[in-house]
Amino acid sequence: MIKLIFNEKRVENTIKTFFQNFNLNNLGFNFSISSNKQELPFKKETTKKLPIDLVFVRHGESEGNFYFRHSKEKFPDEFLKRPVSLWRLTERGKEQAKIAGKWIRENISPYFDRAFTSEYLRAMETAAYLDLPDARWNTATYLRERDWGQFEGLTSEERWKKFKHQMQRRERDSFFFAPPSGESIATVCLRLDRILSILKEECSEKKVIIVSHGEIISTFMVLIEQISQIRFRELSLENAKKGNRIHNCQVIHYSRRNPKTGSIASSVKWMRSVNPWDLEKSDLSWKELSPPFYTNSKLLSEVEKFPILIDTKKYQKKEKEEPGEIELSEDDFPDPFMPTH
Repeated sequence: MIKLIFNEKRVENTIKTFFQNFNLNNLGFNFSISSNKQELPFKKETTKKLPIDLVFVRHGESEGNFYFRHSKEKFPDEFLKRPVSLWRLTERGKEQAKIAGKWIRENISPYFDRAFTSEYLRAMETAAYLDLPDARWNTATYLRERDWGQFEGLTSEERWKKFKHQMQRRERDSFFFAPPSGESIATVCLRLDRILSILKEECSEKKVIIVSHGEIISTFMVLIEQISQIRFRELSLENAKKGNRIHNCQVIHYSRRNPKTGSIASSVKWMRSVNPWDLEKSDLSWKELSPPFYTNSKLLSEVEKFPILIDTKKYQKKEKEEPGEIELSEDDFPDPFMPTH
C-alpha cells in the first residue's frame, strides 16, 4: 500500500480525480490519499498594511530655496560650490519647522513609533526643529531629493538657456522625463516603493513620520493614491496654472483611521494636506481616497484623450499606388500633446 499525504485539500482532490479518471485502483494499485491538516508556516496568509497614521513633512525653507528666488543677486562662491545635499535652513525655514512641529503635536500626535528623515541637511535640521518629544530619527538614503543630474543647482533660466530641448521634453512628459544624468519621477517611484515595503513589514499598526523633499512627497502620493502617469501629467498642468505645490513644511497626513468614527480600515482611506505656517493655503478637511479601477471602456476613454498620430490606411493606400518609401510631413500629425477632449 502506498500512502500519499498532501498539505492542501485542493491538491488531494486533484489527485483523487486523476485516480478516478484512470481507474488506477481497479488495476491493482492500492493508494491511501489524505491531506495534512497542519499548515506550513510559509503558507499562512498575512495582510501587509501601511501604518495607521503616515505623516510626511517637507523641509523648511533652505538656502537653496532662497537662492532660486533671488538668483539675480550676488551670492558667496562658497555657497555656489557647496553640494545641494549640504544646504542649510534659513532662519525662516527654522521658524516654519517649529510652527509645523507645534501643529503636528497638537493635531496629530506628539509621539511617533517610527521617525525617518532624508540625509540631506535641510531635512535633518527640519526634523530636529519639529521638536517631537523623545523622537528617535532614522536617516534614510532612499528619502534623498530627486537627482536632477546636470540640472542640479541651476536656476530655471539657466536650465532653459543650456538645456532648451530637455526642458521642452520635461514640459511634454513630466512623469517619465529624466534630466541628463538624473532621475525621472518613474525612477524615483522604484526606490520609494522600497520604503513603503519596509513600512508595511515593520510599521503596519504604528504612527510614522517622514521628513523629506517636495518631489519625493509628491512621488509617495503617486504610489499611495495609485495616480496614473496620465493623471500625473494632468495634475502637473493644473497645479502649474494655479500655483499649487507642496510648500516648505507642508504636512501631508495619510490615515487608515476614520476621522469621524475612529474605526481602522485595512488600507489607507483618508488624507489631508495642511500648511501650518499659512493656514490660508490649507484645506483642513479630510479627503476620502478611492483607488482607481478601470473598466474596458474607461481604459479606452483614457487612451482616446490623445489622438492617433499616423493614419495607417492613408499610407497603405499610398503604398499600393506608389511603391517605395513614404515620406511623412508635419501636416500628417496632429498636436501629440493636445487631448481630444
